[in-house]
Amino acid sequence: MALESWLLFALAITVASISPGPNVLIVMIHSLKYGWRAAIFTILGNVVCLFGIALLAALGVGALIKAEPLAYMILKTAGAAYLIYMGVKMIRASFNVLGKGAVLPGNHEQGPRPSAFTLASQSFLISASNPKAVIFLSAVFPLFLNESEPLVGQFAIMFATIIVLVSSIHLTYAMVASALRRKIVKPQTQAHISRLTGGSFIALGGGVLLSE
Repeated sequence: MALESWLLFALAITVASISPGPNVLIVMIHSLKYGWRAAIFTILGNVVCLFGIALLAALGVGALIKAEPLAYMILKTAGAAYLIYMGVKMIRASFNVLGKGAVLPGNHEQGPRPSAFTLASQSFLISASNPKAVIFLSAVFPLFLNESEPLVGQFAIMFATIIVLVSSIHLTYAMVASALRRKIVKPQTQAHISRLTGGSFIALGGGVLLSE
């Protein structure tokens, strides 16, 4: 894979990863609640899901989804429903716990931290909620492939690039959110943040549902 092609591919993945989406939001939420170390498991769930999505895109599943509108509609509806469910759950939690303590525990933890599996599986499901990711990578991969060179090696470089860049960007988001964690001490402020992120999930779910 030529250096120029790799640099352009890395730039495309970086721009797409920096844009705040549901996977970035869940990393920040877990960092605010439990600290950046716990968010490492969240990032792991995101990366595992993204690897699977990239693999599906490399196998041509994105083209099949585009060719089968019903399959795409089913995947899109299921993903949107999960995002909206998560948003509603966050908003309801902000009202339920105001009288009990912190919404984002910070230095005032009200309960045990979820297990690593719970953090990773939740982020995995949220990352998998948008089938457009498969279509996006299906469109991006051919732009940077050199058909005169072995495809397996090129895909390996692309997969490694995606994993390293996404992990680094998400870890940066986690560190920033964790730094803010100690400053958010008022339950009212935490409730507002929870409602804002919940509303963002609902908006993202609506965007997925209404997208063509």
